[in-house]
Amino acid sequence: MNVPENILHAPEHHKLQPVSKPGYEAALDVLRSRAPREVTYIVLGPMTNLALMTRADPACVRERIGRVVVMGVRLELHEIS
Repeated sequence: MNVPENILHAPEHHKLQPVSKPGYEAALDVLRSRAPREVTYIVLGPMTNLALMTRADPACVRERIGRVVVMGVRLELHEIS
């Protein structure tokens, strides 16, 4: 894993820790530790991790995520004659 030195040697944070597993697996670990429908999953870019989580454990994703919020927009402008 290519992690900058300042991140590796930063003071510890009780909720943020570098892990060697893929992001979607770390997210599944969080989902599994939460009550059903407790998690709001916020998507700020591509939905790759959500897709990989759904492929790996569809029941967990379906049961634990209560809401998915997507930040993104596509705007097309057309000239009106």
